Amino acid sequence: MSGDLAQIEMLMQYAFIAVWTPLLLIATTIVICFRLKWYGLIGIGCVIVVYPMQNILGRHMHKHFAAKMQHSDSKIRILNESLTNIKLIKLYGWERVMEKNIAEVRT
Repeated sequence: MSGDLAQIEMLMQYAFIAVWTPLLLIATTIVICFRLKWYGLIGIGCVIVVYPMQNILGRHMHKHFAAKMQHSDSKIRILNESLTNIKLIKLYGWERVMEKNIAEVRT
């Protein structure tokens, strides 16, 4: 029961935002146009053009960041594995093998 009430409360908050945001944008546009005349329309046009560009660039940056983090995770995993098992590596003489593995991951 309390879960349903929480969802209804959240719905009411979002409904308020969904109703008032377009009205506020329209009212702000009208006020800007009355105060600044054509310069206000130019500013609003710039905002309308820049907003989608910002969204596209954000998606592009996120894609590259995810690829970078995936590559970085593999490096960290191998280095962490070699550091935690350094006694075994020294004991069995696997220094050359681990050095080769680390060099491959770094490139």
